[in-house]
Amino acid sequence: RDGALVAKHRRHQAIELRPLAHNEFGGSLWLASGIEFVRDNAGNITAMLISNGRSLNNEFARVDY
Repeated sequence: RDGALVAKHRRHQAIELRPLAHNEFGGSLWLASGIEFVRDNAGNITAMLISNGRSLNNEFARVDY
């Protein structure tokens, strides 16, 4: 959105993601304060790890339809 990477949540406001390091982003909402994209050897994103104050590295695998 407007050049920024944004995550959407059904019950919360949009979460703007700011780059922290290669494949790592910080979220503007406590729900996703840390997001890391996991890549395979070819550079394709295969999963996303979400962390916040109460949990660490909740993994969401990429599913292609």
